Amino acid sequence: MSFSYSQALERLENIIASGIKYELNNIRKLLSLLGHPEQGYRIIHITGTKGKGSTGAILSGLLSRHVKTGFFSSPHLISPCERIRIGDQDLTEEEFSRNLEEIWPVLEETERLTGTRPTYFETLTALAFYSFKKAGVELAVVEVGLGGRLDATNAAFGDISVITRIHYDHVKILGNTLTAISREKSGIIKPGTRVVHSNRNPEVVKVIRKAAAKACAPLAYAPSRYSFRVLSQDHSGQRLSICRRGGQDLFSNVFFPLAGAHQLENLKVALTVLDMLQATGTTVCLERSDFSFIRWPGRLQKVSDHPLVLLDGAHNEISSQVLAAYLRSSFGCNRIYFLIGILADKNFPKFISSLLPMAAGFIVTEIDNKRKLPASDLAAEIRKHYPAHKVTTEPDAKKALSLALSLAKRDHLPLVVTGSLYLLGFLLPEFRKS
Repeated sequence: MSFSYSQALERLENIIASGIKYELNNIRKLLSLLGHPEQGYRIIHITGTKGKGSTGAILSGLLSRHVKTGFFSSPHLISPCERIRIGDQDLTEEEFSRNLEEIWPVLEETERLTGTRPTYFETLTALAFYSFKKAGVELAVVEVGLGGRLDATNAAFGDISVITRIHYDHVKILGNTLTAISREKSGIIKPGTRVVHSNRNPEVVKVIRKAAAKACAPLAYAPSRYSFRVLSQDHSGQRLSICRRGGQDLFSNVFFPLAGAHQLENLKVALTVLDMLQATGTTVCLERSDFSFIRWPGRLQKVSDHPLVLLDGAHNEISSQVLAAYLRSSFGCNRIYFLIGILADKNFPKFISSLLPMAAGFIVTEIDNKRKLPASDLAAEIRKHYPAHKVTTEPDAKKALSLALSLAKRDHLPLVVTGSLYLLGFLLPEFRKS
């Protein structure tokens, strides 16, 4: 019997109880039983703490009209179909369900042989590789889920290993020093790969260089390769002149549809990866129109004008700093309302501290996730450390959004919804309805 989409989702939901497994034995067995669907096409493998998803989305967008491209990312906002993209289209619900049905007997066989059920992420990783192979992609952009060395995606060989900015996150799993975290993320570097990175911190760079040298892997520092001149910008993106360092303009006037100075660093990484592809036989002659295929919702996404509402998936210390820098450059001294829901395993005091100087008030809510931080706990923490700031608690996220919108309208101030992609995914349909 064929899986319906609702049945596919139900089966995936049942797998979530398997939790997170940070090792490669199960995924390797699963991919072997599937006939190694991770082989037969080139892979760009991307890790990092900040910017890995955006870099993947930029690469996928730029490549999709020149090479048949797959893109695997996580987490999703609304539907797991978003995690697996062929060309510039997410898998349809029918494709997702059919492909999951086709690999399901192999998932069960893997559990029988190993005694361990594949996790939710292992299942989706295998589904992505299977979908890419079935669609005949020539190249896949694959985003690491967590860390790198023991992430399920690392069962595949990355022809190009990309490491975006590394900072503190998932410290209970990856380690509580930048050196330890960098070692885990540099674990995607293998003999035969090429490496692109965007890190400036000497402690991080030392680890990346050591891993690249051990693998005899050529290493490129992306920010030194390109320079940009911002001609104009707003919340929908930036108009740029793009120049190779020491060379002529690549584009004298092109619209890049992602907002924020941090996205320019991610664009430099993507362009450097394209240079490496070119050097190894994959020719991509970029055109202006290619930039229009870049899409990455939930990252400084404007969803309303009156009041102005931005959705941003910032969820850790470095991403809140980046968000705060963008808001300062856009709004100056103006105050902003923040609607926030966050997971309990995040360093929320440091996350909040970046946003405090511009906050007109916080509306604190909860995420529909077992790892959620209760709204009352987050509100108490804000009041404890920052008693001068107005904090409103509403655990129901939809009611919290309604309250936040009414406050922003009343005071003619912007509203930023942030703290977790899970929160954004829950609330984004509310804006699409309107």
